Amino acid sequence: MKDKKEKNSFDLKEIEYLEEILKLNISAETLRSSVSGDE
Repeated sequence: MKDKKEKNSFDLKEIEYLEEILKLNISAETLRSSVSGDE
């Protein structure tokens, strides 16, 4: 039971980390679009 709980908390951190990466990728795409003039 304890191992499962620890794994779940790790998965949650990993998900948050992936979400941060996605946000950064979206921001980069937005910047690139702005620079090239595409809205």
